[in-house]
Amino acid sequence: MHGDRQSQVRQPGQRQIPERHAPVADRLRTRHHPRALTRRKPVRGHNLRRTAYRRHTELAGSQARLADGRPVAAEAVLTAAVDMYHELAAEHPTFMEADQRLADSLQHLGEVYRALNLTEHKDKEYETWAECAQIRTRLFQATMSPETALQAGLAFRRLADLAKSDGDRDNALRLLSTRLAMTEAMAEMYPYEEELAAELAGARKDVAALTAHVASTTDGPERVGRLNEEGGAATAQVIGVLRQGPSAFNQWRADNAEEELDLSGADLRGMELNDMVFAGANLAGANLSRVSARGAIFSGADLTDANLTGADLTGAGFGYSEVVNATIAFTRLGSAMIQPATLTGAVLTGAILHHTSFRKCDLTGVDLRGCDFSRLDLKHSGLDGTIIDTP
Repeated sequence: MHGDRQSQVRQPGQRQIPERHAPVADRLRTRHHPRALTRRKPVRGHNLRRTAYRRHTELAGSQARLADGRPVAAEAVLTAAVDMYHELAAEHPTFMEADQRLADSLQHLGEVYRALNLTEHKDKEYETWAECAQIRTRLFQATMSPETALQAGLAFRRLADLAKSDGDRDNALRLLSTRLAMTEAMAEMYPYEEELAAELAGARKDVAALTAHVASTTDGPERVGRLNEEGGAATAQVIGVLRQGPSAFNQWRADNAEEELDLSGADLRGMELNDMVFAGANLAGANLSRVSARGAIFSGADLTDANLTGADLTGAGFGYSEVVNATIAFTRLGSAMIQPATLTGAVLTGAILHHTSFRKCDLTGVDLRGCDFSRLDLKHSGLDGTIIDTP
C-alpha cells in the first residue's frame, strides 16, 4: 500500500548526482554559476536569484519536451534539476524561492512519471508527489494565498489518485478531504477568485464520489450529520447564544446542564468561540473551520467527522473526546491538551503543534504529515501507526 510508504526526503549533501544524469549535469554546469553546484561556496544575493532563474528556464525546457511527447528526455533533465534544487534549498533554508523552485521541479517530474505510466516508476512517482505535497504545504502555511492553495491541492489530488489506483481508498479520501477543507477555507477568503471556485467545485465532486463509493462498500447506513427541522430550530437558538460571547453561553450551559448540547452537523464556520465550554457536546459532522476557540473546553465531546480546518485551538482542552476521522488540517493547536482522546483516522496535516499534549491518545491512522514534532508531548502515545513524513 502506498499509504505505508512515505516520501524519502533526499539529503543533498550526502549523495552524488546519478551517473546516468552526468551528461545533463555537465550541460547545466556550463550554463550556471559554478558556485551554485557546491555546498562549499554557496551563491549569495543576486547571484543566487540569477541561478534559480536559469534553472527555472531549464525546467521550462523540460516542460516543452513533455508537451512535445518526449517524457523520457524530460525525466532526465528534471531529475538532475531536483537534485540541484535540493542543494540550493539546503544551503539557503530561509530562501523561500528555493523551496518554490524545488516544489515546481518535483511537480513537473511527477507529471512526467504520470505520463510515462510505467509500473517500475510507481514508487518514484509516489515519493515525488509526497515530497512535493510536503513542501507545498509548508509554502501554503507561510503564504496563505489562492496560488499556494491551488498548488498544494494539485499535489494532494495526485497522491489521492495514486492511493486509489493502489486500492487504498481510505487514504485517498483523507487526502481529498484535506484538499477540500483547505480549498473551502481559501474560497471563503477570496470569494471572487474564479480559478479557486472551480477548484472548490472539483474538490467537492471528488470527495462526494469517493465517499459514495466507500459508503457503498461498508456495512450499515452512512451518517451524514443532517439535522431534522426540530433539531435545526434548536441549533439556531444555540448559535444565537454563542454569538453573545463566552459569559452568556457558559451561563446558559450551566442553566441547562441536564440537556444534551446537540450541534451535530451545525455550520459554525469562522465563529468566535474563545473560552467557551462544549464539554460533552455532540459536534459530530459540525463545520468548525476557521473558528477561534482559544482556551475552549471540548472534554468528552463527540467531534467525529468534524471539520476544524484552519481553526485556532490554542490552549483548548480535548480530554476524553472522540475526534475520529476529523479534519484538523492547518490548525493552531499550540499548548492544547488532547489527553486522553481518540483521534483514529484524523487528518492533522500541517497543524501547528507547539507544546501540544497527546498523552495517552489513540493516534492510529492519524495523518501528521507536515507537522513539527520537536515540541510535542507524546507520553504513553507514540507515533506508531501514524502517517508521517519520512526524515
